[in-house]
Amino acid sequence: MFTEDIGFVRERIIKIIGKVSHPSISSNTCSLTQRLIELDGERGMEYERWQIESRAPLFDTLTGKRKLRILNALFLAMQSVGCKPNINLSK
Repeated sequence: MFTEDIGFVRERIIKIIGKVSHPSISSNTCSLTQRLIELDGERGMEYERWQIESRAPLFDTLTGKRKLRILNALFLAMQSVGCKPNINLSK
């Protein structure tokens, strides 16, 4: 249970972060997003060679690209308020 009304919390967060946009990947890319793109390219090469469905690229579809843009926007917003986003990039 929170002592503060969720509306006030939301307003305070909006004042701190501002509007979070989802720019195209080519215009402003976080280093984590760039690494995801590189790893996905490697997956694509493996998939082309071996045709193993579990190695298919994750971000080749429209939905996958949208997910990548959302992740990139979240990473950039976190960095803008002094956080250091991190994800497990192991294969």
